[in-house]
Amino acid sequence: MTEYDHDHDESDPALDDELRRLFADHRLDLDPPVSRDAGSVDAIVSGARRRKRRRMALATTGGVLAMAAIVFAGAILSGIVHPLHRIEDRKSVV
Repeated sequence: MTEYDHDHDESDPALDDELRRLFADHRLDLDPPVSRDAGSVDAIVSGARRRKRRRMALATTGGVLAMAAIVFAGAILSGIVHPLHRIEDRKSVV
């Protein structure tokens, strides 16, 4: 047990009751903006799915581009792929 855990094992019952009362307040409820009919709930869920798909697509694209950059940088550093100025220099020599 850490020092922090030991200090906070004993909670104040009055504080617990006050927090329970505050968090049980109906004003903290999040209702759909229009109504609770099936159409509005479906619209919210489909919008959340669209956002999730978009985030996943962006994350995947970013990961692929990052991997491509790493592979390309490794190829240049290892000498497998020559930078453009070296290719142009070779053409002028030949």
